[in-house]
Amino acid sequence: EEEDIYPVPTDPSQGEEEDEEVGKTEVVEPQLTQFAPTNFWPQELSVTMTAADGEDGHPLFEVVVSVAGQVVEGAGCTHRFGAFRDMKNEVAKHDTHKANAGFPRTYMRNKLGVALTAAQLFERAQGLQAWITAMIAAELPLAAAEVLRLFLVFEGRGEEQGEEEVVEEVEVAKGDRPVSPSSPVETKLSTTEQTEADRRSSLAQ
Repeated sequence: EEEDIYPVPTDPSQGEEEDEEVGKTEVVEPQLTQFAPTNFWPQELSVTMTAADGEDGHPLFEVVVSVAGQVVEGAGCTHRFGAFRDMKNEVAKHDTHKANAGFPRTYMRNKLGVALTAAQLFERAQGLQAWITAMIAAELPLAAAEVLRLFLVFEGRGEEQGEEEVVEEVEVAKGDRPVSPSSPVETKLSTTEQTEADRRSSLAQ
């Protein structure tokens, strides 16, 4: 008798599970982020912020950069609040969480063209100062730190110059030094050999 051969039914869900397992084995290489070195900013770097009225009626915020209590000539900037917000958005492209944390809010009345009160201007200046200080102290991606450095027009770095000077001193110390014709040990050996030679010469006579 001929046996009826029926095709083995396939379970559609089984194939889906296999596809899922195959998908799980795929490895996606994470993109490495290069962070700013620890000496990117000088340790005693600080910023102060003041608000002033602009010529067109819009308030301006001036940033003064200091290192160890001394104002850095050529550094610092003066901008309207919108420029600080744009800079923050650039930093956020590299670290959204840190960039948005603590940044001063935008007043609706300011958007409508209503001037802020003196108290609100002071609060905004203090908020910007605190935010920049936090960004300088934070571990930021190198690209984000460069955005902030360029905005502050700050050319200096940490202790790189001092480290270079130390390296140069070490290299000089390891250079050619004047060497004495003979060390104390060599002198002692030479004297002993000469004494032995004299003794042999006297015995031969």
